[in-house]
Amino acid sequence: MDAADKVEHVRAAYAAGELSHVEAAGMLAALAGREGNEAEYGWRADMIFEGLLRCGACGAHLQQDQAAGVISHTCPADGCRQVRIAARVLAPAVAEQVLERLRTPELAPGLLLAIAQKRGADIVPPGTDTVESWWGNADPAAQKELLAMLVDHIAVKPVHDSRIDVVKRLSLAWRHTG
Repeated sequence: MDAADKVEHVRAAYAAGELSHVEAAGMLAALAGREGNEAEYGWRADMIFEGLLRCGACGAHLQQDQAAGVISHTCPADGCRQVRIAARVLAPAVAEQVLERLRTPELAPGLLLAIAQKRGADIVPPGTDTVESWWGNADPAAQKELLAMLVDHIAVKPVHDSRIDVVKRLSLAWRHTG
């Protein structure tokens, strides 16, 4: 079995629920020549942000694009096309802001419990001190569910200076969760 077949086998097992996200990501990373592969990181991130990203210049929904193995989200609108952001930089920047919001003691347990109940899981959600651990170990579907509960959309501003911090390009429109 060559590397491409192994990747497809792992992805199929993950999709069938036979592997957790952490197990699948570990197996993919262990394949020779795949260490830090941006496409694999994007494979995870594109699931999380589907339907949430908008162009900060024109408001159009960003579409996924892959060039040279790098998954990005780009503005498809004619006359605009000013926004492009790589999934590998988008995911950690959004996670930073989401985790900051989840550190609120009255917010995190209720949202995580709602996700657990929706999925029929018999688990106790972690406290705010372990939210980072939950996020890091959650599968993309659970992360997406949490984002859908917290965020209406994420506007990505155009870049006019290559030194701009990615977090400053993002504007998260929070849902009222109180």
